[in-house]
Amino acid sequence: MNRPVLMRTTRVRVLAAVTAGLLVQQSMAMAAAGAVEPNAADDLHVTVSAVDISETDTNLARTTNEVVAVESGPDGLEVHKFRTKSAKDAATLVTDLNTQPGVVAELNGSISVPEEPTASDGPSKKASAGSATTFSKPAVGSDRAAIASTLTDEPLGSQQWGMVAVNAEAAWEVTHGADVTVAVIDTGVDATHPDLAGHVLDQISAIPSPVPGDPNSHGTHVAGIVAAALNGIGVAGLADKATILPVQVFDASGQGDWYTIADGIIAATNAGADVLNLSLGGSDGSSSVRAAVANAVSQERTVVAAGGNHFQDGNETFYPAAYPGVIGVSAVDSNGDSAWFANTGDYIDISAPGVDILSTVPGNAWDVKDGTSQATPFVSATAALVRSINPDLDKNQVDEMILSTALDDSDGDGWDGVFGFGYLQADAAVHKAVETPGNAHQVPGAPTSVTAVAGNALAAVTWTAPSTDGGSSITGYTVSASSDGKSCTSAGPTTCTVTGLTNGRAYTFTVTAQNEAGDSPASAPSAAVTPRATVTVSAAKSGYGNVLAVNINPNRGSASYVFRVQKRASNGSWSTLSPVYRSEGSAETKRITLGAGTFRVYVPAAGAYGSAYSHSVALTAPTVIARVSRDAARDKMTVNVDPNKGSGYWSFKVQKSDSYGSWTTLSTTYRTEGNGETKTINLPRGTYRVKVYAKYGYLGTTSGSVSLSK
Repeated sequence: MNRPVLMRTTRVRVLAAVTAGLLVQQSMAMAAAGAVEPNAADDLHVTVSAVDISETDTNLARTTNEVVAVESGPDGLEVHKFRTKSAKDAATLVTDLNTQPGVVAELNGSISVPEEPTASDGPSKKASAGSATTFSKPAVGSDRAAIASTLTDEPLGSQQWGMVAVNAEAAWEVTHGADVTVAVIDTGVDATHPDLAGHVLDQISAIPSPVPGDPNSHGTHVAGIVAAALNGIGVAGLADKATILPVQVFDASGQGDWYTIADGIIAATNAGADVLNLSLGGSDGSSSVRAAVANAVSQERTVVAAGGNHFQDGNETFYPAAYPGVIGVSAVDSNGDSAWFANTGDYIDISAPGVDILSTVPGNAWDVKDGTSQATPFVSATAALVRSINPDLDKNQVDEMILSTALDDSDGDGWDGVFGFGYLQADAAVHKAVETPGNAHQVPGAPTSVTAVAGNALAAVTWTAPSTDGGSSITGYTVSASSDGKSCTSAGPTTCTVTGLTNGRAYTFTVTAQNEAGDSPASAPSAAVTPRATVTVSAAKSGYGNVLAVNINPNRGSASYVFRVQKRASNGSWSTLSPVYRSEGSAETKRITLGAGTFRVYVPAAGAYGSAYSHSVALTAPTVIARVSRDAARDKMTVNVDPNKGSGYWSFKVQKSDSYGSWTTLSTTYRTEGNGETKTINLPRGTYRVKVYAKYGYLGTTSGSVSLSK
């Protein structure tokens, strides 16, 4: 069977001898005959026969008469699983092997995929904890205003309260965990999931019959909390640029044993994983698993394990979380309270979100789960963030940065068995890594003075370089828009243009600088700008010289533009006339009759459309001339209108003055007649004038008055 990384090219001395089936009787017989078994140890005293079933045992739930042994050799640790004929023989084999230098052996035990906790009638957390069970940190579970802007770019990000609680956004201003490998030692990982695809390594399997992907979903859920991509598809992982190494230690039925767990830990260590996530465990300790963990710790690997979900079911010590060198993780809910199911004890080092945690599951889906299994990857991801800042940090430094920056509970008493050192704060751990004395991998300072100028679906952004490059040359910049997930990059110049923006939407922009250590903190945001579509407005003289023809593009069909007319004064300044006009029809054209003068059109910005001015147009506005007179008898008014319109006519009405000098318009509408454009009207006694209406491109007018006495 091809099993990547779990290479068995070299058998170590003692276990190879057991595999060879050396019995005391055989050894004695060979000694008497003067024969020597090639790989046998002179001091090997194995008194029973055993079969190596490491790669053939397909029933992981059956551990009867089985022995797991780990041996340290020149090529590292080697783990094997043997089956004997009886329980007595198994116990004897354990005793015999444990007498050999460098060998740790034990009876095999089974372990299952952690189940989600269910409520029971156990003791209350507060009654037995002997410590505060809440944090002074504000609850964030229902506070959607607290959800960070980067998370809201993910369709399901608004449901990720845990990312807000550990201050993911602030940590992302510095690093996203690139170039760090996190081993998810679990049920496998669905590497085709759209939130994980592209940064999941080939799966290692510690079970005899590997199952592609993740037949259970537990491992994929854990992997998403660590490293789901910020890609606008689903959720965000805390170390979204970290690499996932899936190590499958449970079969399709969710069953594993001490051998598969130890073998998976050894494989992950040998494969070079920087962080080992163990969202698994049990109340029965395993010397094989302990040896595998100790080997990883000795090689400066960060090992993080679930603290257990059995507070109401005995609250027994949980392994491997309780082994030396392992960060044991408890769970809190969105109110900052210790999760009702989370174990307590002297092995709890830190707490992280573990209730209502949304993450990836197989089948291009997402689901909510509870448990210290979900809290653990928050801590593993933080370890990845810290290690990405400075790969030279040793395991103890990484652990200390995570634990010392945890938020203490409301009692302020430092460590306790409920929360450990407190509530995980990813950003604080990251910044402590940045500030580590002697760290040659500092990120640059934040860029400053960010400005943006909006255009049509774009914004041109400029900024000032950071005051410090962190000790290594700045290799580029990234400009990020406040929404839509749009960005642009620059390899050096302090300007770039963000395209694909939504016209009519306001944006601010932040800039980060990059060097070999990672991303700088983000700059302060620019002032908000609103991209808008380009509008073109034209104005031209029309009609008889006093009509302004206005055309606005782009054509908006049945919609219209609002615009104003401005007139230029003799000193060159422009004043806006009071009427507000609308373009009409699909041609977006409007004709306006004006007096003499120089005019232009102003279209204010509205929605997705930008503001615009037309060029100026000089109009000459002719005005119709109206004359009135009376006949000799003073009982008729003669009306004459110029200019002569030939066969046309002018429309007008008669107005009469009252004793107060006010004018009342009479109801009858008259027309001038004939080429003389003259009309004679019989009227009673009074003072009259005529009002001629605009026509033919001429402005209307009011005549002088005339008094009739008959």
